[in-house]
Amino acid sequence: MIRILVISSCTKAKAFSSSNQLKCDDITIKQDREEIMKKSSKEICKVIDMYQGSQHKSIIKGIEILRRFAEVDFYIISAGFGLLESEEMIPAYECSFSKMKNQEIMDRSNKLEIMKDFIGLISKKFNLIYLALGEDYLKAIYDWEKAINSLTVAFGQKENDKAITLDANNEMVTKLCKYGFKINGTIGFKGDLLRIIGEDISKQNHPAQKLEDILVSKRALEEYLLKELLRPKQSTLGDYF
Repeated sequence: MIRILVISSCTKAKAFSSSNQLKCDDITIKQDREEIMKKSSKEICKVIDMYQGSQHKSIIKGIEILRRFAEVDFYIISAGFGLLESEEMIPAYECSFSKMKNQEIMDRSNKLEIMKDFIGLISKKFNLIYLALGEDYLKAIYDWEKAINSLTVAFGQKENDKAITLDANNEMVTKLCKYGFKINGTIGFKGDLLRIIGEDISKQNHPAQKLEDILVSKRALEEYLLKELLRPKQSTLGDYF
């Protein structure tokens, strides 16, 4: 069966807050997590339920669809806790890479062992790695383009012979909205694309086989995305101007 790894980022919107909510300085190394969990056992929830942003919701929808015909592992890069599996339990916290400078992101990533855990995770055999990460969170896995050993979709500038990188900008969002796709802005686009792929594949006569066919190579996936999927649903006069 096809195996897919989806990695997304934490969001500011969370399921709940706490009067003694954790900050970045409360979690300085990966080993702090276990001790914090002991102290926060009454105010915790699953990682998959903690985040409430539009991108996160679209990713969950896409994963739910893809799991009908593929194995999908889902992880979150948390600026507070590091690389988390979606079923792990965590307390509320307030910490984001978006407020940090490049070196601060890399230093915190190393302390939380994010890059190390990422390398260990992708050592498993996946047919596709989907990095639904903005620029700041990609910096937390700063050598991802060198480390990947599977076909990868990411959002940014770095790429290699296995990676397809897409722009998550206003131009792309405007274009796809014009084409008839429902997109939740530039931030939500990374999740929306996974949902759109899932919805499209599920409509195929043989979805599992279709997914296998488009993931056979970088070229096959590029042709699917550009020639089959991300095109006008129907031509209108506005498409020509």
